[in-house]
Amino acid sequence: MSLNEILVAAVEPIVPTVRPDRYQPAPGEEPNEYCTYNRTEFPRLHAGGAPRRMVYLYQLHYYLPLGVNPEATLTAISKAIFYAGFTYPDTVPASDADGQHWVFEFEGKEALGDG
Repeated sequence: MSLNEILVAAVEPIVPTVRPDRYQPAPGEEPNEYCTYNRTEFPRLHAGGAPRRMVYLYQLHYYLPLGVNPEATLTAISKAIFYAGFTYPDTVPASDADGQHWVFEFEGKEALGDG
């Protein structure tokens, strides 16, 4: 299972709509809550000119309407990310007048084969 699949499996029981990059609802679909995620990758532990490990810096974006108390969901998402094997996330508020937006920032690591 890839790290992306592990992340989605961890978060979907809490927020059922989890998509990579950008989420575009289908016509007539207006989810109250949803998540998107992106990642940046960095090769590490070089030996013999090749990386031995990849480090992925993830951002999971949680969107929900204004006026909803997100505290329980924020805690549940943070714990789910951590228990799935990622680092415990930092949580950054990024809301605006259109809705709430919370950003979880965390790392995942993956060992690479010898090639």
